[in-house]
Amino acid sequence: MTAEDPLFATFDLAPLDTRGRRSWAAEQVWQTARHKRNRIALGVPRWTSKGAGEWSLELDLTLLPDEGCRFRSAELSLHLPGAVLRELEPMEIQEQETVVIERSGALRATLELPVGPLSPGMEAERARSRRTELTRTLVSLAAFGVGTSTAGWRLRLTDAREIPMSTSGMRALVSAGETVSGEIAYSVVAQIEVLTALDRWLTAVFTPSPGGLRCRQNFPPET
Repeated sequence: MTAEDPLFATFDLAPLDTRGRRSWAAEQVWQTARHKRNRIALGVPRWTSKGAGEWSLELDLTLLPDEGCRFRSAELSLHLPGAVLRELEPMEIQEQETVVIERSGALRATLELPVGPLSPGMEAERARSRRTELTRTLVSLAAFGVGTSTAGWRLRLTDAREIPMSTSGMRALVSAGETVSGEIAYSVVAQIEVLTALDRWLTAVFTPSPGGLRCRQNFPPET
């Protein structure tokens, strides 16, 4: 990244145009529905040379929602033509959630007695319930694209928790050989939910506009 290129930039967002390219500057302020401003920031990329054309890259991502907003999902992508992103950490973050299912019903029994004025058939009814506990796995972060030139991480809201405001320690091992040079591009796309006056969450996909700003960095990096 050159000295003339600011690490951070701010601009408005518009709903995602699938015909365009998903890209962003390192920091963005999103002007979403109902005049809400949601912020994304990418920390300074930290590079470490491993020798023989291999590099370790570490990133930190901040998602700061406005009041009455929350990030439903976010996807951070890295693109470096000619190179291979061989390892990503973490590959997955899981959470366990216990779900309790209770079913209730009635068990009916009939007692037959000799028919008589004082001995009609008698029925007894007893309540019966069944309780089942199930454990399910919720994935809040997953890596994608290992072994390709475009890879990254997808974060998403789960029933157990919202997306953290800060996600640190995301690492990628870049294998580029001794001859690959150019630029690595960082891009993001996200879903934001906005709480309405009726206490309902409305979801929209947002991306930088118009056309998007790019956060690029020269490769190999200067260390």
